[in-house]
Amino acid sequence: MTVYQFDDLPENVLLQVNRLCNAYESACRTSSDVTPLLEDWLTELPDDYRMAGIWELLPVEVAYRRQRNESCDLADYRQRFPKLNPEQLAACLQTDTHVDDVIDLANRTTAEPTRLGSDNESTRVMPKTIGDYEIVDVLGKGGMGTVYRAIHRRMDRTVALKVLRPEISRDPSLRQRFEREVRAVARLSHPNIVAALDAREEDGVYCLITEFIEGDDLRTQVRNKGPLSPSAAIEVVLQVARGLEYAHSQGVIHRDIKPANLLRDTSGVVKILDMGLARIEHSVADHDSTELTASGMMMGTAEYMSPEQARNTKNADARSDLYSLGCTLYFLLTGRPVYRGESAIDTILAHGAQPIPSLPKHAKGDSLSILDGVFQRMVAKKPDDRFQSSSELIAALSSVQEKLLSQPADRSNRSRAPQPSQRPTLRTQTPTGVDSWKRYIIGLGVVGIFAVLLIFFSPSSTAVSSSYALRFDGQNSYASARTATFEMSGPITLEVVCRIDQLRLSNLVSCLGPEWMALFLRPDGCLGVAKQVGSDSQLIVTTEPVETGQWHHVAGVWDGQQLRLFVNGESVETEPMGYTMPDTQGGLYMGGVRLDLLPPQENDRFFAGSLQAVRISRGEQYTKAFEPPTQLTNESTTLALYQFDEGTGTITHDASGNNHDATLHNTEWLQVVDP
Repeated sequence: MTVYQFDDLPENVLLQVNRLCNAYESACRTSSDVTPLLEDWLTELPDDYRMAGIWELLPVEVAYRRQRNESCDLADYRQRFPKLNPEQLAACLQTDTHVDDVIDLANRTTAEPTRLGSDNESTRVMPKTIGDYEIVDVLGKGGMGTVYRAIHRRMDRTVALKVLRPEISRDPSLRQRFEREVRAVARLSHPNIVAALDAREEDGVYCLITEFIEGDDLRTQVRNKGPLSPSAAIEVVLQVARGLEYAHSQGVIHRDIKPANLLRDTSGVVKILDMGLARIEHSVADHDSTELTASGMMMGTAEYMSPEQARNTKNADARSDLYSLGCTLYFLLTGRPVYRGESAIDTILAHGAQPIPSLPKHAKGDSLSILDGVFQRMVAKKPDDRFQSSSELIAALSSVQEKLLSQPADRSNRSRAPQPSQRPTLRTQTPTGVDSWKRYIIGLGVVGIFAVLLIFFSPSSTAVSSSYALRFDGQNSYASARTATFEMSGPITLEVVCRIDQLRLSNLVSCLGPEWMALFLRPDGCLGVAKQVGSDSQLIVTTEPVETGQWHHVAGVWDGQQLRLFVNGESVETEPMGYTMPDTQGGLYMGGVRLDLLPPQENDRFFAGSLQAVRISRGEQYTKAFEPPTQLTNESTTLALYQFDEGTGTITHDASGNNHDATLHNTEWLQVVDP
């Protein structure tokens, strides 16, 4: 299948094949045994397009089989795929493709192998060594080059090794910018700045070696786990401000402060990376200080760039870095940029023209109102209206931090959910009405008692049977119904009756597929509902956390255009959350998602708590406040219903009659008591 033919596929099939490739590549990466056979992943494709799927998955399978030293015998592949063109098949098997090259599925069956130093970035093979450094894997790619995790062979030290892109290394001006980065990083030594360890040129390959940080950047952390609490966000910004205070004192302006350039390690230390845009203001040693930033060349990132830097990069000074840090603070608290336009130019113009927003309500209680004042000053339109130095900012933030510490315990355990009397009445093992009968029995005579007993044991009366729930451990337990794939483009409602035992990022229920939808929990106790619409991800979360150890009825409603969230029958206040939902295969998952269906860095979505009922329905089941049902029952709009009333076994049945029974994985049956 040539690239031209692939691009000629219908748009919906293109999307489906692309998501299938991503899911298959993820399964190959996480498989601890042998490489999965690609034909097992083609069942979801229409018959007319299976051949397209084969040609797209084949390079992925071959690359991973080569990495694991598994056989890539031509005869075996011809037996498995007799309809494939033999010449193209042979060419694919002979191509020296590396796993790193197929992650983005950029290689096609006609691709020729290339090595480090090739202009074709998409087909470059990861080197095994560079000088004294042994390459382990790829950490990321940027405008200047690729960053690898590497080990210094003699010192046995793990480092981050940044390799300049070959086309840049051959351009004198761009190479000079890289060399400037080396000089800038080399002169900085501070706990909150990534340390430079080495710089070299090996066989025409230019590279910079820095310390390796075990952790993620703040952009990834917020996208994966949700916005930070105000106290955590302040601590991050304080650490960055201390690093900038030092860098500015050395005459270095970063000019690209943003969450993706801030690493937080496993101990909570934040470090600034990527000094590639820094400008050395007063370098005496730099005698060949050719101006590399031409007038009109814009450097930085639109969502975090100050108005004066957008007009002319040479105008960026320390106050521009503080502006970018203010935009970063807003993202840490909300999960979204301060300004966002339809294009980069629209976003840049918004920084200069649109009013400065206030920090969100959940971060602005009486104890935190002063934080909004600090933020407003950080992102003032005019540099003269901002903090004039990092030292001033540090003093202001430290004052807010001290006031926070002096406040009573925060409100993280308070819930906006209704009081216990308003919560849904769950099925229990106590017969309905027994408490009310007791009051009558006390006042009845012998005849009355006998009459009551006669009624109680009458064949026409039925007591409610014992009720159960499923307990999930938050580590590897979930329930899966792979046949439950639903049309998700129209209005749909997901609802659960749940009890939360532990606050962690987790999915209560996930209807996966091309336009999947999920109910989820954040580590701060806020509930959310997410919906993928084409390539767009829409997520909303409650502005207040819910209580742990209590039963809640939670319903997420998609009306075809927007999301709504109901907790215990109340339409709760929500706010949007910035996050891109990964592509995935179809199926219904409760209490977590199978590991291979989500990217490795995003697949820990296991719920710690219990589910008493789950229902998926067509249409908007709720449009305004309602009395939560005492029991989720089968209705004409029900697509799947799980009441978890088996109490034993590894299967829970779909009570909707649609035969979407779910298999239980490492779950525990729990007998429900009256909440």
